[in-house]
Amino acid sequence: PASDDSQLGIEAIQREVSEHFGVSSELLIGKTRKKEVASARQIAMFLAKQLTKYPLKTIGLHFGNRDHSTVIHAIQTVERRAANDPTFARDLDVLLDSIQRLHAAT
Repeated sequence: PASDDSQLGIEAIQREVSEHFGVSSELLIGKTRKKEVASARQIAMFLAKQLTKYPLKTIGLHFGNRDHSTVIHAIQTVERRAANDPTFARDLDVLLDSIQRLHAAT
């Protein structure tokens, strides 16, 4: 079993998500509300919650000092979209897999 120091970090997730969506990490953390950036950001928050043990408050801090309620909203939005949009759900799975594989390799 992996020890806690090998835990996947929020930064690694942000890197993967920004690469996947072609959005810079700065934009992901920044204040912009452009649809494609906001969507990528919400997905990154969702993945951070799924793949790490960090509390919502910590995840929020890593995304430009956002409130934990923003993180909850992001997670709910992503879950809703995945439930209603099979293409989005597949995309999410692909991203999830690639991050897990990448982390397993380290």
